[in-house]
Amino acid sequence: MALLAMAVAPGAACMLLADAADSPMAGWRALLCGIAMAAALLLLTRRIWLNVAFCLPLLLFQPVEWYAVHTYHSQVSPAMFAVFLLTNVGEASDFLAHLWPLILGLYAAWIAVLAGVIWSLRRWRSELPLARRLAISGPLLVAAVASAVAADGLAGIRIHAAAAPFAGSAIRCGQMLSQRGEVERLAAQRAGFRHEAASAREGERQLVILVIGESLRWGNLQINGYARETTPRLSARDGVLSLGDVAACSHLTTLALPPALTGCSPDDHDGMLRRTSLVAACREAGFATRWLSNQAPTGRWDELVASYAHESEAVRWMNPAPLVSEWGRVQVYDDKLIDALASELAGLPDRALIVLHMQGSHMRYELRYRPEEAVFLPAASQGSGEDYRQQPDRMRNAYDNSVVMTDRIIDACIDLHLRSGRTGFVMFVADHGESLLDDARGFQGHGCLPPPEVELRVPWLAWPSPAEIAAHPAPWRSLAENRMRKASTRDLFQTLLDLAGVRTRDSDPERSLASPTYRERARAIIDSWQRPLDFDRDVLGR
Repeated sequence: MALLAMAVAPGAACMLLADAADSPMAGWRALLCGIAMAAALLLLTRRIWLNVAFCLPLLLFQPVEWYAVHTYHSQVSPAMFAVFLLTNVGEASDFLAHLWPLILGLYAAWIAVLAGVIWSLRRWRSELPLARRLAISGPLLVAAVASAVAADGLAGIRIHAAAAPFAGSAIRCGQMLSQRGEVERLAAQRAGFRHEAASAREGERQLVILVIGESLRWGNLQINGYARETTPRLSARDGVLSLGDVAACSHLTTLALPPALTGCSPDDHDGMLRRTSLVAACREAGFATRWLSNQAPTGRWDELVASYAHESEAVRWMNPAPLVSEWGRVQVYDDKLIDALASELAGLPDRALIVLHMQGSHMRYELRYRPEEAVFLPAASQGSGEDYRQQPDRMRNAYDNSVVMTDRIIDACIDLHLRSGRTGFVMFVADHGESLLDDARGFQGHGCLPPPEVELRVPWLAWPSPAEIAAHPAPWRSLAENRMRKASTRDLFQTLLDLAGVRTRDSDPERSLASPTYRERARAIIDSWQRPLDFDRDVLGR
């Protein structure tokens, strides 16, 4: 029983501290399920040291679970596993810099305890008969299964086993791998999907530039009323339109961007797996398509956003291999995207869509701009691994400096568009926002539970070229009139295609902010556990 307590203790603490459960009883059921799984694993054979060795990988993951609960008020969800898997080594090191002593200390403690147990029991071979093992583990397993089924039917077994401490982390990791496999498995169906898209602007020299930002808060933009001069260029630029009430579809990139790029509901996972994105729709309509990314490169089927990138005719990753860019401290700043954009424009066909995917304001913020470009001082120092919670003012200064870099990138895109002399527009939307120790809960980063408003309210900017306004003024008037209406980044799909003059079989003017018939509706979001929520009711409390 001492072994059982040792296995379950960290996970039990996670369960009791977390806000992930829908109710206190759900948390206790998951805890019971975790105890039952731990008992079963520890009693697999009569050689206790083999059981302990078998459980060692699961025990070693407990400090990570503990950290996630402390930071995000949640266990590590399948979506978070995907984020960790796709985060390069250097970025993870920067993120965990001030936590390494704690994490390594916890690991050392666990290994010491396990080594002591194995040593003390090294001669125990066959003193625990099968009947005794079944008597210990059997009732626990029966009680856990009965409790889960009584609450949620047969699905409750899966739900509570995945949420349980200890072995539940392995189940959630398996769920993440299964979801990744689904993306590749359905590739053939997606390849055959057709939007039946056509352009209403044949013969125009047209350029659409979509800039996808990262971790950018609506309230930290000067153009939205922020007291600091974080967007001096865009604030002085004529024609820039900033939408005032936009909710992201989630607070994790891997969950937020697929609905925005496909127009699917955030909880329609199957739809996003089977449909192609606005990139494919524009390509069907005769646009040359390019995707330029300063995110770390990922495989085509690693996650949905990568698969959408590969729907374009060409993908360029600005970031080199992770070990070079991060461990070697060769930072690749977002303005490299502007050089790539300029080179693409040199030989571009008459109609083109170019997507730029930034690092934006992703933590660590001080790595998103050059030290000599810092406007707000003192700011966190590159490579220092400062604990933001101990230096909140330096953290906020570094964050606002990263916003200034985003201002430069969007303004440079507008300059390049102007030089092209084409119709079309530059559009910017952030994937999600960011918590900066805004309230008593002390959240910092994104993916926190319950999701706060600052992680979901995002900026959405649009700038039409002079040639665009002269040729197609009506949709831009509608966009201006709808500027302060309730919107979701899910509306990006219909709005961008509408402004670009692209019609598909699923065109829906009521979801286009560029249409006079745009209709406000409930803004569906999903949290890091992929649970559906209503932004206005569940986050804003309206």
